Amino acid sequence: HGVHAVLANKQNIFHYDAPLPVCETASIFSELLVNERMKKEKPKLAKQILLTQIDDFYASIMRQAWFVIFEETAHDMVAEHPSVDMMAATYKKQLQEQFGNALEVPDVFAYEFLYIPHIFHTPFYCYAYSFGNLLSLALFAQYKKNPAFAGKIVAFLAKGGSESPAKMVKTLGFDLADENFWQGGFDVIKKMIKEL
Repeated sequence: HGVHAVLANKQNIFHYDAPLPVCETASIFSELLVNERMKKEKPKLAKQILLTQIDDFYASIMRQAWFVIFEETAHDMVAEHPSVDMMAATYKKQLQEQFGNALEVPDVFAYEFLYIPHIFHTPFYCYAYSFGNLLSLALFAQYKKNPAFAGKIVAFLAKGGSESPAKMVKTLGFDLADENFWQGGFDVIKKMIKEL
């Protein structure tokens, strides 16, 4: 986040702060670079680093997206004045959907949503984590194809909040509505899984 702030410091006070979906870009992209270097310099730790990265991506992409799905459902339920237990049952049902037959979600997790502050203090904020991580991964994929792309990423970060995320990404030559762009992010994760 510090790198992003320094790069955006040329923006005025109204355009300095990046929009939520872009806020994670500098930190996640930097983590990808650092982890890649660590895997090369410490090959004995490569699998551990990969496992940590994959775990983090699950937590910051899929898990966060499911929080938003629950929030949408919960907001629809509010008109019916549901009890906490009804909300918990809905949360657990969606949690089980998330994991499918891979595991049985223990009942205690039904109330997990109660300790997630974003749900109560900044509703629908969690989408920004999914967006930001996938954006960073997709940009990282482009950087891996062409290291000179790093200059475009620096210019992207320097925009702060002066443009919408869609316009900012467009200046890099990509379209947020293009599934292939997002697939580039998932492909980075897929490659990590294969490296294990």
